[in-house]
Amino acid sequence: MKNNSLAVGVDIGGTKVASILVNQAGEILASDYRMTAVDMGKDETIRRVAESINSVVGDHRDVCGIGIDIPGSVDPEKGMVENAVNLGWDRVELRKELGEKLTVNSPIYLQRDTYAQTLGEYYFGVAQNVPNYVYLAMGSGLGAGAMVNGKLLLGNNRSALEIGHLGLTGLTTPCACGKIGCAETLLSGPGMVRSYLSQDWHPEFALETPGRIGLTAQDILTYAQAGEMRASLLMEHVSRYLGELISDILMVLNPSMVVIAGGVGLAAFDVLVPGVEREIAKRTWKQNYVDLVIKKSALNSSALGAATLVWYSMSDTK
Repeated sequence: MKNNSLAVGVDIGGTKVASILVNQAGEILASDYRMTAVDMGKDETIRRVAESINSVVGDHRDVCGIGIDIPGSVDPEKGMVENAVNLGWDRVELRKELGEKLTVNSPIYLQRDTYAQTLGEYYFGVAQNVPNYVYLAMGSGLGAGAMVNGKLLLGNNRSALEIGHLGLTGLTTPCACGKIGCAETLLSGPGMVRSYLSQDWHPEFALETPGRIGLTAQDILTYAQAGEMRASLLMEHVSRYLGELISDILMVLNPSMVVIAGGVGLAAFDVLVPGVEREIAKRTWKQNYVDLVIKKSALNSSALGAATLVWYSMSDTK
């Protein structure tokens, strides 16, 4: 009989695979981290994922399931990755291909990464047992997920809260998706860097480091905290648009909490939130934000969310 207290979580990214063996208290019993080597092809990446899983499973044969999150479109019922641009995958039957390489015979559950991380916060993070909350990740892109009445919001085509490609009035930068003015053209690390380096962005304030190669969102944040006007104005701009975006979400979903995550979101949290709160108060009906709390993610492993896919999928609440 399987021990329902143990699950494997696997976070697959464009550059790395992080795997853990975890119990239902959120205690990580084993972990593994390795590179995905996307340039070596799908088969090599899947082989590395299998090795990573086998490593954390070890001698355990009572693992109740394996949860895997992917940065792309996933069909959880078919166990298929429909499209994952960062991995170069299209219509990959991951459950089948991976299952053939594992040393343990446990069910495999797939989901897109932001949805898995949403569950991770709900099970083990700052949104633990908060039935109505929104997860917002600002990093290399902009992703989101939500729990509504204790259930993960998926949508008709498993594309609910695809807010990174929501067009915002006033944004004019072309997006990689082919549209103009998507939220993540500003509300992401690359979006912030592109805006900061643009000759059209407040030309009255010269770049401190014109033509700099390797500029990051963290650099811009550091400049802003040091009082550099160009960077400070950009952070105000980001804060205002983030507040506008969250206001729209509040009016539609009425959550009691918004959790900010992602490398950029975590680093800039204290700088952005005051402006976000001002924008929310200006734009949102009071009933929809009067009890709102905005918190910073505190999960200590990106694979925790993937592990919770196992327990959530086995429960009666999904």
